[in-house]
Amino acid sequence: MVKYSYMRRPDIALHTYHHIVLRGARGMAYLHRQADWWHCAQLLYYLNDSHSIRNWKRSVTKQNKNPFHWLEEWPVRDPITSVLAFALHKNHLHIILNETREGGISEFMQRFGDSMSKSYNQRFGGAGTIFQGPYKSRLIKTDADMRNVGLYVMAKNVMERYPKGGIKGAAMSFTNAIKWATADSFSSFPEYAGGRHSPIVEPDVLKTVYGTPDQFIKDAQDYITHYTERTNSLGDLALE
Repeated sequence: MVKYSYMRRPDIALHTYHHIVLRGARGMAYLHRQADWWHCAQLLYYLNDSHSIRNWKRSVTKQNKNPFHWLEEWPVRDPITSVLAFALHKNHLHIILNETREGGISEFMQRFGDSMSKSYNQRFGGAGTIFQGPYKSRLIKTDADMRNVGLYVMAKNVMERYPKGGIKGAAMSFTNAIKWATADSFSSFPEYAGGRHSPIVEPDVLKTVYGTPDQFIKDAQDYITHYTERTNSLGDLALE
């Protein structure tokens, strides 16, 4: 069994929820090809397990299985944290996690960072982490906070990747943007909008917060509309 060394974050207590952000060093993009995006998404699934399955990618690819297939010969999957929502970008990651066991979030993020850095360095050369220091974490304190953070991750951050104009394009043609986002393979948006199920995600908590897929879509539209209006009113001052 592979042993990982990691630092437990004292600010992350058992059974608490956290919005995690991990950025590439100096804003560097680490996802280039479509295969890179799929590999990143797969890491969120296969590394979230206490057994540390070695050579998981080779085994899955060899058997021509789907990207998130758990092989029958492996031990029963035992997640070390719970993923509620996520959104991938070419140079950073947003994810909402529940600390379901002590040190689970820290271990999972350590594994993810190490694995992404290793695969990137093998392809492009270099050594060490490709990320901008440790991941950033913010405690989610209330249901209202959870609703807002979930929309930030799955509405704002997903629609930033909308190929027809980003967030502004999504606000102008939300019906088309929803069709695109509901088929997005690199976020949990489809899980809550009534599209395909993501094996990465354990959706029970957020589905309680949002209710039906129709309500989630309405909340997402309201969020994008208000975000766009606020950004337009602030102009050049609207910096993140």
